[in-house]
Amino acid sequence: MHKSGSFSKLIIFLLVLVILLSSCSPQRREYLERVRALEAGEETAVTEEEVRALEEDIRALTDDVEKIVSSTARLGTLYRMLAVDFFDDGMFGPALEYLDKALRIYPENHILYYYAALASARIAKTRGDETQRRQGMLEAEYYYLEALRYRPDYRDALYGLGVLYVFELGTPERAIPHLERLVSISESNTDARFVLARAYASIGEYEAAEDQYRSIMDIDADSDAAREAERLLGILQEDNG
Repeated sequence: MHKSGSFSKLIIFLLVLVILLSSCSPQRREYLERVRALEAGEETAVTEEEVRALEEDIRALTDDVEKIVSSTARLGTLYRMLAVDFFDDGMFGPALEYLDKALRIYPENHILYYYAALASARIAKTRGDETQRRQGMLEAEYYYLEALRYRPDYRDALYGLGVLYVFELGTPERAIPHLERLVSISESNTDARFVLARAYASIGEYEAAEDQYRSIMDIDADSDAAREAERLLGILQEDNG
């Protein structure tokens, strides 16, 4: 008898949701369907009076939910604006703090990760203690890799990570795959080719380094980059016989 009454009340509860679903927008309808799916797994007894109260609660709470979502989005925008302003003014500590806050709201934003990497690296460079400096650079590496996890062809992150490995972490061999990927999608990127040549030369792959310098010279023979590449190519050939 009790089970029959509970079942009837559950049916009434579901009917209320059906009525709500039939009179709302497709987006609200989808939302309420998800709420109903969550409720469907429960066997809680609900009186008819409670059903009517629940109907009012659902209407009020959905409005509250929309307000919270909207407020959170505005908060995320505020964090991003503060982060950019602090970054542009060279205040990398506060910039990183607000980038981290923005990432808690937008955890898949590759640009936020990129700026967090830049801020981390700039902070690390100011640390006199080598252990702390390296830890900061490793934090920068984490942010670059996260940026690339969400946008594998993000050129700025590929270049930044390459520079980090070659000049800051002393691991040029780890830079090569990222820089090779970058020059494969941006063949005229001479900055990336200079760093890639440096990475190859650092691990003793001189022919590969020379190839990168020659590629730079071929991109624009009259450019400053071409003349610098020719100079470095001459030094490399002289040093390695």
